[in-house]
Amino acid sequence: MEQKTELVKNLISNARIVLTLDAKESEFRADLTKTDFKILDQLLKNPREKIDSISKSTMLSTKTVTRTIEKFEKNPAIQFTIIYDPRKLEKFVAFAVLAMVQNDIKKLKKI
Repeated sequence: MEQKTELVKNLISNARIVLTLDAKESEFRADLTKTDFKILDQLLKNPREKIDSISKSTMLSTKTVTRTIEKFEKNPAIQFTIIYDPRKLEKFVAFAVLAMVQNDIKKLKKI
């Protein structure tokens, strides 16, 4: 248990929280093994890392790495997303528009 706790601490130290969800009762279990955490750690360091490279750095077979990533893809507890750095998007300004419509859409079009 101590090893898993330490692995989680290491994973979280380099992570950026993108989305949090309030899960009531879960129908799935996120039983992650030491192998899973090793691979997750490598993917957090470099999400584009090739399976061969992950295999070498974790000292696991490419077959194990491939199966573990496939397991992650099927596990609803693990989500893949894109994180962009707006400072590196030259000539573009990143923004979001949130709108809530409570009335008639025709009135909104006039605005």
